[in-house]
Amino acid sequence: MKIGVFRGYSRALKNKYEEGKTTEYSYRGIFESFLKFLFSNKEEYQIKAIKVTQEPGKETFGAPDFKIFTSKGIIGYIETKHPDMDLHKLPKRDKHQIKRYSERLDNFILTNYRDFILYQNGEKVEEVLLIDENFNLIESNIERFQRLIDRFLSFTIPKIQEPELLAKILAQRTMILKDIVLEKY
Repeated sequence: MKIGVFRGYSRALKNKYEEGKTTEYSYRGIFESFLKFLFSNKEEYQIKAIKVTQEPGKETFGAPDFKIFTSKGIIGYIETKHPDMDLHKLPKRDKHQIKRYSERLDNFILTNYRDFILYQNGEKVEEVLLIDENFNLIESNIERFQRLIDRFLSFTIPKIQEPELLAKILAQRTMILKDIVLEKY
């Protein structure tokens, strides 16, 4: 991975931040371009065309900011927050949202565009700070970030071979169905 792309991403975030009065949405174009570059050459997973959709619409579990998918199906979702938001000290509303996503989504990333947390099967599995609070790229973390992205892209739903795993998967699906029923009635 070319370090220039990471430096450009860091610089673009900083420039946007310095404009002042930004929201979480202000950074999405920069982030989407960054994602598309990261996902453009992933032949090692035999993924030909990874698509990135911003604001894909409300699903039964909520409305994550990005949906990542191929012609074969959904890879996962990404939820973004403002760069000033500490992902470890989220406001109550956001904590509830992330809890709901982690319980209902098999594969998703939470980010404030600088810090990235990967959740798989309801568990936090990896985290990396790519850009510090002053929007400086932490070059020593690029490799860890790439591993997080690779793990996100290579995620597959496990084959059910044990009753405990089946129970967990069915419980997740039941929560989604409960949300649908509550939403409609």
